[in-house]
Amino acid sequence: MQALKLANRREFLRLTAAGAVGAALLAACQPAAAPTPTPAPKPVEKPTEKPAAAPEAKPAAGAQAQITLRMHSRTGTEGTKPEASIKVLMERNPKVAIKLETFPDAEYYNKILALTAGGQLGDCLFGTIRNYHLTSQSGLYFDCLPLAQAKKYDTTQFLKAAMDYLLQEDGKLWALPYKAHPGCPAIYYNKQMFEKAGVPVPAPKTYAELAEIAVKMTKDTTGTGKIDQWGLLPHTEAENMVTSIIRAWGVEPVDQVFRATKSLIDQPKQVEAFTWIWELYHKHKVAPLPGPGTQGYQQIFIAGQAAMRQASSSTKGDMAAIGDKFMMRNVLMPPGPGGVVGTQLNFDNFGVYAKTKYPEEAFDVVGYFCGKEHGIRLGLPEGGGSWTCGARKDVFYSEELLKDPNHKIFADIIEKSAPMWYAANYRMDEYWTALQQGIDKIILNPTQPTVADFRGLKETLQNVLDKPKP
Repeated sequence: MQALKLANRREFLRLTAAGAVGAALLAACQPAAAPTPTPAPKPVEKPTEKPAAAPEAKPAAGAQAQITLRMHSRTGTEGTKPEASIKVLMERNPKVAIKLETFPDAEYYNKILALTAGGQLGDCLFGTIRNYHLTSQSGLYFDCLPLAQAKKYDTTQFLKAAMDYLLQEDGKLWALPYKAHPGCPAIYYNKQMFEKAGVPVPAPKTYAELAEIAVKMTKDTTGTGKIDQWGLLPHTEAENMVTSIIRAWGVEPVDQVFRATKSLIDQPKQVEAFTWIWELYHKHKVAPLPGPGTQGYQQIFIAGQAAMRQASSSTKGDMAAIGDKFMMRNVLMPPGPGGVVGTQLNFDNFGVYAKTKYPEEAFDVVGYFCGKEHGIRLGLPEGGGSWTCGARKDVFYSEELLKDPNHKIFADIIEKSAPMWYAANYRMDEYWTALQQGIDKIILNPTQPTVADFRGLKETLQNVLDKPKP
C-alpha cells in the first residue's frame, strides 16, 4: 500500500472542503437502493494509464457480453494480479465484461473526483482507509451490506478490526476490506550479514536489546572512517510508524480510536516512545538520516548495505529484487515497555458506486476481489506488486501463503493488531500530512527532542482535529 503524495492529499481535502467538487459529489452520488440509468454526459476525462503488461480481458470465446462494468484502481501497485482476476471472472460469467481503468497512485483521488463531477465514474472503486469516511459520507458508495446479506456473502472471514472500522460510523458497509497489513511490526534482516559478523540472527526481547544489536551491526567495513553497513533502518512513514511505536509503550496518539478529537502526542510516554526513534539516528547512529540526497531505505537494504529494516508485509516482495544476493528473513519487533507489539491495522477497500446501473453485478466483482481467491493471489509472487494479501483470516492462514517463511509472522500478529484510528472530523489526510512534517523536523534536529517540541507538534495536530468536517 503506497502513500499518496502530500500535494495530492492537500488537493483532495481542498476540493472536498471548498465544495468545488464536493457539491457535485453530494448531488451526483446520493445512495439509492435501486439505482436507475441516466443518460451519460460527455466525458470529462478518460483514464489512460494501464500496466504495460496487462492486455484487456475479453469475454470467453463464443460468448457475448451483455453489460460492461468499469473498475477504477491504482496503476501497477498490484502488478498484473487484477488483470488475472478479471480474466477469471469473465470466463466464469461471459455476460459481464470488466474494463480496468487505472490512475497513478499520486493522481488517483483527483481523477476519481473529476470523473464524479462529470457524471463519468465507473462501477467498482478502489479506496484507502484514510479517505473512507470522506468518500462514503459524501454519498460516493453504495451500501454493500443489504446485498451481502441477500447473497449470503460471508463477511465473517474479514479481519474484525477492519470490519469494526468500516461499520463504526453509521452501521453501513460502504465498502469491503480489500488488502491489509498490521502497520510496521516486522524486522527484516540480512541472514548472511549476521552470519558473517558472528552475531546471532535477531530475536530481541526488548527495544533496548534491539538497539544493542543494531549498534553491533553498524560498521565501517572498508576502514575509511565512513559507515557503509547500517544496523537498523527504521520505518519512516508517520502514518504507520508513529501509532505503532506509541502503542508499544501502551498508550495511544489520540484520545480515542474511533472519532478522535484530541491529540496526546505530547504526553510523557508518547514522547519517550518517539525519543527512542530519535536516538537510533543521533545517539546510536545506526541509520542514515532520511531526506533529500539520501538513498531510499528500500534501496539501501536491497543493495546489502543494512543488516535490519523495520517494515510491513509489503516488504516481502523485495525478495524479487534481492534475488540471490542474500537471504532475507523477518521477525516481529519486540514488545515495548507497554508489554505489547505495536500495531495498526491498515487496509484498503473496494466499493460499488452509488449510482451504478448494475449494483448486483458490481457487488459480485467487488466480492471476488475482496474474497479468498484473489486475496491469496495478492500475497503471492506471481504477477508482481507489493505482496500485501487480502484482509481475511482464510487468506492470512492459507497454505499457499504460509509456504513463504516471511509470511508467518504476519499470520501470527494480524488478528491481534489494533485497529486504525480516525478523527471525528474525517480529516485524516490533513492530519497525516501535518504529523509527517512535524516528525521529520524532530528527527532531523540533532538536539534531543523535549516536551516543548512535542507541545508545538500537538498544537499543530489539534488545530487539524478542531476543524469542522469538510
